[in-house]
Amino acid sequence: MTQTAGLEIIWRNPKPPQRQQRWEEMNHDSVTAQYLVQQLISTPLGPFWATTSNLELLRGGRVPSQTQEAAGRKTRAHRNKVS
Repeated sequence: MTQTAGLEIIWRNPKPPQRQQRWEEMNHDSVTAQYLVQQLISTPLGPFWATTSNLELLRGGRVPSQTQEAAGRKTRAHRNKVS
């Protein structure tokens, strides 16, 4: 007999945090676009924008993962050896 664990919410925050975010474009050319993702932080001295992420978008589709690259190298190496 197998038993599986289940998750249950036992307390829900009645006042969930409200976050204000903005994206600020830093650089944009025909190949890449760079953005800073910022979040508004409130302090006793006043609110300010803090950078939470730096995002770079590249044109041309997905970047292959390391496992896909390794598989491609093995296939090319095998093809070269056989030929």
